Amino acid sequence: MHRILYLVQKEFRQILREKAYIGILFGMPLIQLVILGFAINTDVTNIPVAFVDLDRSAASRRVLDAVTVTDYFTYYDVAQSER
Repeated sequence: MHRILYLVQKEFRQILREKAYIGILFGMPLIQLVILGFAINTDVTNIPVAFVDLDRSAASRRVLDAVTVTDYFTYYDVAQSER
C-alpha cells in the first residue's frame, strides 16, 4: 500500500510541476463538455404511431386529433379492428 501511495504522490507532483499538464487536465474535459453539449439533441420527434379505435367516440377522435397535431408523433393509420 505504501508503494501505491508513493506512486500517486509522485504523479501528482509531476502533474503540478508542468503548467501544460494542468491545462490539459482541466481544459480537455471542459472542451469536450461544450462540444458534446451542442452536438447532442435530446428532443424526441417523429415517433411512428398507429391507432386502434374500437370505441369510435368523440373522445377517441379528440385524442387522435391531439396526437396528430404535435411534431412528436408521425401518424400512420387508424385501424377499425385489432387485426
